[in-house]
Amino acid sequence: MKLLTTIFLVLISGTLAAQTMYGFSYSVYDQRTEQTTAYRAFLVRFDDGTGFARIHEDVQSARRDMVVNVKLNDYEETLPSDVKGGADTTYLLVTGSDAQVVKGKPVGRIAMHHFGFYYDQKEESYLPWQVFVGDLDNDAEEDIGVGEYEDMVLLTEKDLTEELVSEFFKPEEEFYQALFPSGNVRPVAPQPSGNVTMHVIIVADTQDGEIGVSCERDRLRMQRHFRDIAGFLGVGFRQESIAGEEFTKQKVSAALQKLQPGSQDIVVFYYTGHGFYNTQSPSKYPHMALRQSINDALPANSLGVEDVYRQIVAKGARFNLVLSDCCNNDPNSLPTVGPALSTTKSGGSLWHKPAMMALFLPQQRTSLLLTAASQGELATSNPLFGGFFSYHFKASLDHYASPFYSMQNIGWDRILKEATVSTVKLANRAKCDVPGMGQRVCRQNPVCSINGRVIAAQ
Repeated sequence: MKLLTTIFLVLISGTLAAQTMYGFSYSVYDQRTEQTTAYRAFLVRFDDGTGFARIHEDVQSARRDMVVNVKLNDYEETLPSDVKGGADTTYLLVTGSDAQVVKGKPVGRIAMHHFGFYYDQKEESYLPWQVFVGDLDNDAEEDIGVGEYEDMVLLTEKDLTEELVSEFFKPEEEFYQALFPSGNVRPVAPQPSGNVTMHVIIVADTQDGEIGVSCERDRLRMQRHFRDIAGFLGVGFRQESIAGEEFTKQKVSAALQKLQPGSQDIVVFYYTGHGFYNTQSPSKYPHMALRQSINDALPANSLGVEDVYRQIVAKGARFNLVLSDCCNNDPNSLPTVGPALSTTKSGGSLWHKPAMMALFLPQQRTSLLLTAASQGELATSNPLFGGFFSYHFKASLDHYASPFYSMQNIGWDRILKEATVSTVKLANRAKCDVPGMGQRVCRQNPVCSINGRVIAAQ
């Protein structure tokens, strides 16, 4: 791995990105053969740091007219012990593996492609930099070809024309079928039957001196995300945001009492703030600390997450989602700050209409109860990215509800398992203050249930 270290002295300390699609053309010079080869590529990087690239070698010959699929993963350097000090995040390397020919016939050795990005402070995201072709595990620099991007396009859904997609995908592939099931015509998306409304209540402790910035990130992200989902599904949208000076138990209780969904509606309750485990309650889920000051008594200024869930489910909506991103232990514990995450620039979420309808407008009434940490654990966040569980929930939803997975019957089980595993992986890199023991590796295991059935991460 010496050459990897040479190319990227210290790499990113996290994973995750916004859903990204790029169209590239680039040329790579081979030091051994002293020849330059031109390529075109279609790259997808999901929110969980995985993805793939379809690579078309630009050679005008029927024998070489092949497209190769390469799996992508963010390369991760071992974290330093002091995560608050962070690592150099100038570059992001997305490495390729498992190259498979998907169009045409294999000709000669298939080279591996790896994509480099650099962090642009103005854009606040990673942008394409260079491409590396060859075996990065080999210490010989002459075995690595370095390519410069000649053309790049950040793709949005409207850019996915039949001409572009057909270059990199076969007509029988799921992504092609999701976009053009009859060959070259976009399908008419299914529509919800009857009048359906999505009701969203967002509660965020945005004025807290310790986690307020992180909570505001969460509030804005979730507010935008669910509004976009409602628009995509073609349903009505009603939202109440409780934050700032209105962040009180009375305001939350009033919003819940006022909530009157129809039997076909969608209800989302989202909380980001301080939480604690109430020893006087039989519930293993946390209580929300709904107070303006640390001097306010917790019993009179808190609500149990499970109590809120039961209250919402009793109202009889078609789909209910109660998500709390907060600690679930001693109310006096200090919050945990985790490492930063790496994001590549996004052209917007790409969802598959049938998949999103199956998730949010299921045939059977469905209720999800999700919380960021198990009993006795802290919930990790970062001022730049908000709560890790909130971020990973959105990441996993966007990943598996994309057209790339439309034929695989992806459901909430798969989405929640992926969100949980990703949260555990990243949160365990943070450091927590343990009374009498100093700083120790954090342990955060989200708890997710569907209709009362707990979803195991593995």
